[in-house]
Amino acid sequence: MMGGDAWSVEQLGIEIVKQHPHPGRPFTQGFLFDKGLVESSGGYGKSYIQRYQPGAFAAKQRVAVNADYFAEGMAKHGASYYLLTWKSRVMLQLDPESMEETGRTLYSGEGWGLASDGRQLLMSNGSSRIRFFDPFGVVPERSINVSQDGKPVNRLNELEWIEDKIFANIWLTDRAVIIDPQSGEVTATIDLSLLRKDLHKPDKVDVINGFAWDAESKRLFVTGKNWPLVFEIRLTQSPD
Repeated sequence: MMGGDAWSVEQLGIEIVKQHPHPGRPFTQGFLFDKGLVESSGGYGKSYIQRYQPGAFAAKQRVAVNADYFAEGMAKHGASYYLLTWKSRVMLQLDPESMEETGRTLYSGEGWGLASDGRQLLMSNGSSRIRFFDPFGVVPERSINVSQDGKPVNRLNELEWIEDKIFANIWLTDRAVIIDPQSGEVTATIDLSLLRKDLHKPDKVDVINGFAWDAESKRLFVTGKNWPLVFEIRLTQSPD
């Protein structure tokens, strides 16, 4: 905890390690690292998934999503990718190599962010609730309500599972939170506003959205919707 009793949870900042081009400037929804960056871009009639290496100016692979679907959060779970479709209540199971559909699962409500803890998928829906579920129904479903100081933390969006903690973007803000997956309590907040200093005002950039964790090399990537850049960052302690 920083600054004595000034903050109820740890306040973190960031250090920018590297900047990378963002191929195609997608409307980023899902963002993950799997032998490179894999990303879903939303929009009815224009959703797609792309794969690229950090530093590449063009995607190595780009596959269109059915025009009836608005692509949302995406995660690798087991041997498959899973992709939410916002209000369509359909989660697509995809082959990681071809990105072609291999199955589908129905879910209730809206689907926003998606991550995997290795046992279950974690899904946000824009509220303070995160749902844990097994697409095969082997592990019992559960959910947590995310809170800080006893108050709900709403507008949870893109999710990432990093070293047994949940990282979540807060839609419409430059803030992210780190969440205890058992209690739902926010254990730290992250100020991401530093990222905007390298975005030129004429650029039509939207909200920050997307954490991707390279577990092998311990690299953390973050970007935003319609952003021209992907940033590799390091978390830092905020000054007292």
